[in-house]
Amino acid sequence: MTACGRPGPTTRHGGSRTRHSHTPALPPHGAHGRTASTGVQDVVVNPAHHRQGVGRSLVEHLVRRYSHCRFFLLSTDHESSPEGKRNHAFYRSLGFLSYEEKEMAGFGLPRNRLDLRNAAP
Repeated sequence: MTACGRPGPTTRHGGSRTRHSHTPALPPHGAHGRTASTGVQDVVVNPAHHRQGVGRSLVEHLVRRYSHCRFFLLSTDHESSPEGKRNHAFYRSLGFLSYEEKEMAGFGLPRNRLDLRNAAP
């Protein structure tokens, strides 16, 4: 999702796709000429194309494309999920570290939270 809540662009490569967003927290090119952050979620590769470098190519392309950003966030399922261990090993092979390893914390809202848009003030 982008900063204003619209879906970000989807990159397609062979039998795969990934959704990425560009979320500036600072002015367009920040105080130091760099955008604050960008993020990737759901790098999905068709199982018929696994182990052929498709996912790696997608992620490497996005890392290069958004190299001007100070922070590149990749969100994925927890390591204890059915595909988590394999996914985490893949992202680590590309140089990504978990928040804990970077001595950081990440927060998100619950999946099933109340929709407050139509609630009375």
